[in-house]
Amino acid sequence: MNVETTRFGPIEVAEEKVITFNDGLYGFGSCRRFVVLDLPKSGGHLRWMQSLDDPDLGFVLIDPAVFRADYSPDADEDSLRALGLGSVSEGVVMA
Repeated sequence: MNVETTRFGPIEVAEEKVITFNDGLYGFGSCRRFVVLDLPKSGGHLRWMQSLDDPDLGFVLIDPAVFRADYSPDADEDSLRALGLGSVSEGVVMA
């Protein structure tokens, strides 16, 4: 699919790369579909989570392990199940 964004202009997004938050994000409930884009000039540390529902909305992401190598989030079984994960290690953690 082709999506217009404020920061990156038009981008092509493969359907399998779309991340859907069924309940939206806190404070941004109408924006449910996002794609994560690499920011090449960041040395691989930063990514951009671009809304596919609002071309103006995006969030900078970073792997918390960049700042703290021993970072290990806790997640209860209900949260893991909602994400379709059996354990935290099956997912990707970004802040």
